[in-house]
Amino acid sequence: MSNTFRNYKSIPTIILSIIIIATIPLVIYSVINTNLDFRKEAYEKKTDHCTIILPHVNPKTIAIDKTYQMIVSASFQGETINEVKIEDDTKEELFSKLYTEPQSEISEAFTFQPTRKGSKELQGSLKTQENIYPCKMDFDRIIVQENNHPPAFLTNPYIESTSKKKAIKPGEEYSYRLKAVDQDADNIQYHYSFTPSADWLHKNVISGGRDGQLEIEFSGIPQETGTYLANIFIHDGYNRHLRSQSWIIEVNPEGKKIEEIEERVVREPDIAGEIDNKIQLEEPTIGDVSPIDNTSVRIPNPTISANLNASTNADIEKESIKFKLNDEDIKEDSNILKISPEEMIITYTPEKELEDGEYKASVYFEDSRGEKEERSWTFTIETIKDEATLLGIPLSNIIIIIFGFILILLALFIPWILYIAWRRNLDYSFEENEIPEVEESKSLDELLGEEEAEE
Repeated sequence: MSNTFRNYKSIPTIILSIIIIATIPLVIYSVINTNLDFRKEAYEKKTDHCTIILPHVNPKTIAIDKTYQMIVSASFQGETINEVKIEDDTKEELFSKLYTEPQSEISEAFTFQPTRKGSKELQGSLKTQENIYPCKMDFDRIIVQENNHPPAFLTNPYIESTSKKKAIKPGEEYSYRLKAVDQDADNIQYHYSFTPSADWLHKNVISGGRDGQLEIEFSGIPQETGTYLANIFIHDGYNRHLRSQSWIIEVNPEGKKIEEIEERVVREPDIAGEIDNKIQLEEPTIGDVSPIDNTSVRIPNPTISANLNASTNADIEKESIKFKLNDEDIKEDSNILKISPEEMIITYTPEKELEDGEYKASVYFEDSRGEKEERSWTFTIETIKDEATLLGIPLSNIIIIIFGFILILLALFIPWILYIAWRRNLDYSFEENEIPEVEESKSLDELLGEEEAEE
């Protein structure tokens, strides 16, 4: 009975010990995954003044031994810039400049030529009259590979279009779905033009070039006879990767055959002495739009930007730039980064969070040759609703922190809890129990005597 009693008393102690020991990994996990250093976020916000930009190309698929133009930009209020210095991860200096006159805003171009494959990082420092700030890339890292491939057209307007090589009649619908792909999954930029004064052919962007997938449907119904020329340029940021596709849409009552214009490479691949990530077309262009056309974003205040390029041998007229979001002028609240007189990047980040829904951004500018360019693109904001906060901290984080502290305290007291539990169990095992009395055995003579008496 005593052994059975002791076994039943041990079961709760064993279960409690298992539960307590099982909480130890939870304590470790909670401590590791709870970041209590809020100074880091404040420091990053405070020092995020100097940015290194690699325009046009995907920094994770750049080719070895190519020359790239990079931009370092900074803007301050209340401080003047004295010096800026940029170096790579081997501490080799790529660019430095000392400013003899006070500067509150800078935008400097320098070149970078990777000579080995693998991951690289550029960084630097910017000195003001009061502090030293780090210069950081606006992307994670640079990945250098052996080669980068140009984008390629997958469709032919004389095969996939509704008219093929024949003319269409007035009032007849025309349709052509263009597809292009980039082997390296680089974003494909495009520039489209159609016969001036002809506006019956409309484009519907199905996939705007993100991750190397471009798909555009051209469709419309012409009402007048004529010969119309459509032309589209695509590239992935490399000047030697510029491709174009041109085709004629003939509208006449006879429906006769038309000549095919083959796809052609606009630039030869062995241009000497050029910056590899500098695209220049004969016509003014607006590219590198963000967010990418016809895509969804998860943040309520995305950066809206576009890259402006003037036509050949022309400069951008800065005063002519128009920047709108849903027909609202946002130019005054935008930042215009001047890469060169013929190239600028315009960006806008809303101060207030935008509501979920579809938005339309548009940019317009003129250059010194009188050429004009305008581009519109749409994007959708689909945010993940923020949870409730306390003092600016999400409640889920607060719960994790509290739970983590409780587990830490519990972990500190685990030795005492186990000691007390097992000590009580040992005390039970030594409890005195009543021993039943055992009758004394009778002698042989007494037993014989009892038998004789019975007889």
